[in-house]
Amino acid sequence: DERWLISGRARSGGGFAAIYTPLMFEVERIGAEEVLAYTGCDAQPDLGFGVVVGTGGRAISVKDGEVIPTEVPGGPDLSSVAVDASGRAWATSIASVWLHQPEEGHSWSLVWQDTAWNVPFVSVFADVGRVIAMTIDGAVVEGRWEPNPA
Repeated sequence: DERWLISGRARSGGGFAAIYTPLMFEVERIGAEEVLAYTGCDAQPDLGFGVVVGTGGRAISVKDGEVIPTEVPGGPDLSSVAVDASGRAWATSIASVWLHQPEEGHSWSLVWQDTAWNVPFVSVFADVGRVIAMTIDGAVVEGRWEPNPA
């Protein structure tokens, strides 16, 4: 409630990602990656974990104050992101859903793709074991996540 993860495009051009503390009138800019825009962010404050996503497959993970830049394979323009209660981040791009699992380092993996879909996702909701993403034209993809047995 006292700190917010925010993202967008800076007036000067390029992506803008920051941690905003409104009661202290403080903005702590994070990330120095060259990116056209950061298009979405989400966090789980109880876990001390948040993610910012943007164009060119750029992503920033923030874990307990540590900023970790990452990149989604193939550099897709990411449009939205959600972090579930277990700390998994789910990001979307045109025709694709990507997963970042904290126990697997800083990599992203493709978990759903349908190249017949040619519109961007605009929102994603994630809960433990479940993800729902919606495109700009109202199409919905819903999936379940189950860990692979070792």
